[in-house]
Amino acid sequence: MKLSRLPPGFGLDTAAQGLALREGAVQNVSREWTDAGWRATGDVQDAGTTYHASVELTPPPDPQLRASSCTCGRYRCRHVAALVLATDPPPTPRPAAIPAAPVPRATEEALDARTQQWLASFQEQPGQTRGRQFELRYLLRLLPPASGGGSRRVAIQVMRVPVRGDLPDLRGAERYSVPRTLSTAPGFVRRDDRILRLLEMATAPAHEPGRYGEELYALTDHPAGDLLIDSLLGSGRLCWERADQPLRRGPELAGELAWASDARGAQTPTLIAPHVPGAVVLPVTPPWAVQPDIAELSRLGVNASPDQVARFLSGPSLAPAQATALAHAITASGLNLPIPQTVQVREEDLPYTPQLHLMGRTATVYVRDGWARRPETRVFPAAELRHAYGGLAVPDGAASSGPTLYRDGVLTRVTRRPQQERDASRDLHLAGFQRLEDLYQGDFTLPGDLGDLLSLDGDDAWADFMREGRHALEAQGFTVLLHPDFPLNFAQITDWYGHADDSAGGWFTLDLGIVVDGQQVSLIPVLADLIARQPELFTPEALQDLSDDETITATLADGRRVALPAGRIRAILSVLVELNLRDLPPGPLKLPLLDAARLAELEGAVQARWLGAERLLDLGRRLRDFGGIDPVRPPQGLNADLRPYQLQGLAWLQFLRQYDMGGILADDMGLGKTVQTLAHLLLEQESGRADRPSLVVAPTSVIGNWQSEAAKFAPSLRVLTLHGKDRRASFERIPQHDLILTTYPLLPRDLEDLAAFAYHLVILDEAQNIKNSKTAAAKAAGALDARYRLALTGTPLENHLGELWSQFNFLAPGLLHDERTFRELYRTPIEKRGDPARRTALAARVRPFILRREKRDVARELPPKTEIPVRVTLDGDQRDLYETVRVTMQGRVQEELRARGLARSTIAILDALLKLRQAVTDPRLVKLDAAAGVQGNAKFDWLQGNLPQMLEEGRRVLIFSSFATLLGHLEPWLKAEGIPYSMLTGQTQDRQEQIDAFQAGRTHVFLITLKAGGVGLNLTAADTVIHYDPWWNPAAEDQATDRAYRIGQDKPVFVYKLIAAGSVEERILDLQGRKANLARAVLDGGLSDATQLTAADLDRLFAPLEDEEDAGAPSAPARAELRS
Repeated sequence: MKLSRLPPGFGLDTAAQGLALREGAVQNVSREWTDAGWRATGDVQDAGTTYHASVELTPPPDPQLRASSCTCGRYRCRHVAALVLATDPPPTPRPAAIPAAPVPRATEEALDARTQQWLASFQEQPGQTRGRQFELRYLLRLLPPASGGGSRRVAIQVMRVPVRGDLPDLRGAERYSVPRTLSTAPGFVRRDDRILRLLEMATAPAHEPGRYGEELYALTDHPAGDLLIDSLLGSGRLCWERADQPLRRGPELAGELAWASDARGAQTPTLIAPHVPGAVVLPVTPPWAVQPDIAELSRLGVNASPDQVARFLSGPSLAPAQATALAHAITASGLNLPIPQTVQVREEDLPYTPQLHLMGRTATVYVRDGWARRPETRVFPAAELRHAYGGLAVPDGAASSGPTLYRDGVLTRVTRRPQQERDASRDLHLAGFQRLEDLYQGDFTLPGDLGDLLSLDGDDAWADFMREGRHALEAQGFTVLLHPDFPLNFAQITDWYGHADDSAGGWFTLDLGIVVDGQQVSLIPVLADLIARQPELFTPEALQDLSDDETITATLADGRRVALPAGRIRAILSVLVELNLRDLPPGPLKLPLLDAARLAELEGAVQARWLGAERLLDLGRRLRDFGGIDPVRPPQGLNADLRPYQLQGLAWLQFLRQYDMGGILADDMGLGKTVQTLAHLLLEQESGRADRPSLVVAPTSVIGNWQSEAAKFAPSLRVLTLHGKDRRASFERIPQHDLILTTYPLLPRDLEDLAAFAYHLVILDEAQNIKNSKTAAAKAAGALDARYRLALTGTPLENHLGELWSQFNFLAPGLLHDERTFRELYRTPIEKRGDPARRTALAARVRPFILRREKRDVARELPPKTEIPVRVTLDGDQRDLYETVRVTMQGRVQEELRARGLARSTIAILDALLKLRQAVTDPRLVKLDAAAGVQGNAKFDWLQGNLPQMLEEGRRVLIFSSFATLLGHLEPWLKAEGIPYSMLTGQTQDRQEQIDAFQAGRTHVFLITLKAGGVGLNLTAADTVIHYDPWWNPAAEDQATDRAYRIGQDKPVFVYKLIAAGSVEERILDLQGRKANLARAVLDGGLSDATQLTAADLDRLFAPLEDEEDAGAPSAPARAELRS
């Protein structure tokens, strides 16, 4: 709906309200053409009530309003406006006009605004808010007497309050300046036209002292003042001091004229309500009284004429010495006026004490801004000298003869001592105090009531005074009194304390604070706030330049200041600055356990009483004197020669264990994270610390790899694989094993059984699988009971920082705070604003817990070529497909053998082996109906998880397969991932272009078939080779690898061989090692008499797919290393 569709004749308020009604509120619309245009009728829903509206308009394109009506009773109301805005002319063509005799009719004119307002006033109830966006409220207040003297004044402040539905939203109340011209004001202002005109007549502009920005209306003696109060009370929107305290009309109260005495015995004419305790009498004529406790405003009835009341209240303040004379005069005249209390005056000489009152004063000042001045509200630290005589005080410079005390009709007058008062004023001047007006002269003009107050020149001068000058003045006889609003109130430190707790494991909590007024006050949030306010003053360089005897001023939560010696807090400031911890969550500071060395520094610098920190302090001292991670000897039971960087990794894992911490081993793929972890487990076993089993959670596709690596490198470890349909029978065997293997999909399902045991170490392989903290696997991993936790991944961070938080939430919950706090402190500033300081802070926080070596870092330690067998596990429907193909092919081979014999069955055997190889390589290669719906694809899953990681590391990859069709299946995925690739098969026409693109770096992956690219290529741009499906002829496989590993190659080459664990692929590899001639004959396509397959060989080749517990175990342990 658009307002442009609305014809003239509707007020702006009405149009806006019609637009606010949703289009769905207009229902049951009917339209018809008329002789003069068209008519529409409909029902309009408004605040739960249905109104029936009708309207007549002239035809388009320039419709004019002819007539309207609505059951709400208002003229041209918002319901009619909503009907017009929601309705189009009838869809049928307009019929031709029928000539008719002219009928005289009255011409309708739009009502002017005044008439509309008059009509609406009959239907509007007081307090009604329906359809309005705002309403005005009027706050009734009492102001101090004007600077010229006199009584207190009654003032009114205008507030604008939003209206939500039919109710005012008092939380949104704000001061409102009434427009000068009411005729053009918004509707909610024009609604109070009568009240606002009375306000203009019966008030004068005013403000509270020091608050010139607040626009108030002080009631004058204008006769319209009483009508104004009565009208405001009748509106239901007159409030006492706050917008949420509306006043209602109360019964008339009895009032009396009286005399009110002040502390000096002076008496002032006043009006009281003697029978209503707590009533506040408003000094207006006729008088009113407020009862704040019951929110009532009542007229005050006085047994005197209004003129007599007004004249009595305008009387002067009566000095004590005149009270008796005035009492006699009133009595003699016979006037019906109250008699002032007679006063006895007594002179007294009391001891003198100068008082220095320290306070805060808020004022609006006008600050120079170029050629103009702009208002600015400031809080000034101020001091006032008062001369006290026996507890009675007078301000410095007061012309009074002396302080007085009035009690029970007796006025005690104290004799002042001018010389001692002058001496006190001189002492303050020597202490550095100056008049505020002199201090800020030229900067801005202060209000008159502030200019004569005293102050010091800046916060540093105040800090010196509060630390030393205050005591010097007190030694001279001054009493220094701090008011609650004094902004530079310095707290006195009586002690320092420190508290540390390392019970959470992997990190510790630290609190450092001071004792003020017997209460412990943590300095961590105080100093963090200080850094956040002035980061440029707290850089590492600035902290280094601070001398120990310098003072840093900070603000406590209650507003008091505190002076902190730089020498004591430099160390903790360095921690906060280095970690960029400016916005801290509530509670103590959480630090990695490796930061305990900082605790040792704090111990010497802060000189505090440390609570519960003995063990941490001892650890901190050891870490402070730490010379590096001690090298470790590899375990005796490890069947591998660890390279130097792998020995360093093992030492790092042992270091984490020593200090009860978890971490992420984030080495590049192919650098041996698994063998380092196995060596760590063996060391724990051999030392006797591993008195519980350890649990590895890994992707399904690499479970077989863990089995084979454990059997090869750590044969003494008793391995239990919890996988497959029959795994539940194995749970009770967990305590009898050293290493338990399970998968991410099974972890949540088996959590209840797994959580029944405690583990020495829980290891997450490919830990990016828990990058989403809300997944079942991430939650289940965190629920496991373990002494130590370890994550293995080459990509701890793939997409966003939330992935890093999720992994550390497993390793050390709380180290990176809760997820919301982590997002506020790190993720949002780094990811959305690129904040380098936050990035540095996060890196400093996690650095001790991540060990990452890239291939280029350890290139000198790597051999020219490293071969890495990768065993993937067939699962689910791919496993079922393999078994289906195996059973079928085994039957055919057996029939062929019975009919033709082994020598003449070569083709049948090779065809059967081909189909088994296709089933494990990619089910899409199998041309059977049973393969059409298979979802599992173990090797492709491995490639999807690892190839992007390799490319992120800058690696260039060759993927070899003996199946050209398979490479075609990889193409759509590479395109979807945006990975540029080359491809070389027997069908490739632009062979050299594909090679040049890869060598020049325009493509990062090269798909090659054995026959097309196994020989004759020079692809030294590649440093990674993936054999997707094994080539049973080792020479052919080596030739393919040598496309990258050849003269001119200046990088180490990594060769990955994907093998389906427990399948025909692994068995032929076994045959390849034990019966090289036989395997070569099989794979070369011929079986000679010298290499006949035995029945046992065929049974082995066509045996069922082995469970993971049995797959990959060598027949006998052999010392091995990564083949190079």
